Amino acid sequence: RADKIICVSNYEKEIVRRDFGISEEDIVVIPNGINVQEIKKAKPFEFDGALILYIGRLEKYKNIHFVIEAMKYLPEDFYFYIGGKGSYERNLKNLIYKLGLEGRVRFLGYISDEEKYRWMKTCSLFVNLSSVEAFGMTVLEALAAGKPVIVNDKGGLSEIAEKFDGVLPVCVDKLSAGQLASIIEGAMGRAVDTNVSEYDWERVVDRIEEIYETLYPSERV
Repeated sequence: RADKIICVSNYEKEIVRRDFGISEEDIVVIPNGINVQEIKKAKPFEFDGALILYIGRLEKYKNIHFVIEAMKYLPEDFYFYIGGKGSYERNLKNLIYKLGLEGRVRFLGYISDEEKYRWMKTCSLFVNLSSVEAFGMTVLEALAAGKPVIVNDKGGLSEIAEKFDGVLPVCVDKLSAGQLASIIEGAMGRAVDTNVSEYDWERVVDRIEEIYETLYPSERV
């Protein structure tokens, strides 16, 4: 019954068309926005070593456990920090204990946007290996922080990888822990200078407003 449907990616758009039978002209793709300037102004934490970072929900489909398993094959000065909460946290902690990685893998818990941006400025690599993702806002935030990103080559994440050189897609299901470790080591600290200004919230809001104004011009104040 909607006059227009906004999807955050072409991947999501195709799912909506398939599952609900919506015609293409009734759908518009407008991505989620990020706070570009706040990210650029953020100051990194002091940190010794090479930091891999993940921030998001802690669920099995996010494939955080693959990165933990890869840590066995990475140098001792490589660390993995995990921000967020979720139902899979206990499983991840058990895996860390089993592999003897307690000193190199740390949980940050819930963190504020300010802390998130500072950790993104601190890390040498951001990872998002989720198998199910309509979009990848944290991927764009990491790019805005000037950091390389490794993503799972599926869904909305693959769409971002196709657009930006700073994003490296991998087929998680086909990689061993050692192979993933090799890819991580090669990507760590790679220089990234990506223009993500089109995803700034102000621009995104302008595009959403245009949709409302087109549909309901008489309601404009």
